[in-house]
Amino acid sequence: MGNVGRIKPKPGNENVLVLQINSRRTIVEKLIPFFDKYLRFSVRKDDYESFRKVTLMLLKGKHHTQDGMLEIVFSCL
Repeated sequence: MGNVGRIKPKPGNENVLVLQINSRRTIVEKLIPFFDKYLRFSVRKDDYESFRKVTLMLLKGKHHTQDGMLEIVFSCL
């Protein structure tokens, strides 16, 4: 995936590593295509689909309106 963020120990559980990405652009350009390719059969696929849907709604600016925020919230229920 290349240089997309930082890997650091999870606070409170140093044995677990966490990937921290601070750029929505990186998420859309690198992480989502990677997950689309490699998470097809994951038990967390439903969680990923919600994450993907919300991220793409944020990219479209839906979070700037009340109706858009409601759409984002209710899309995950």
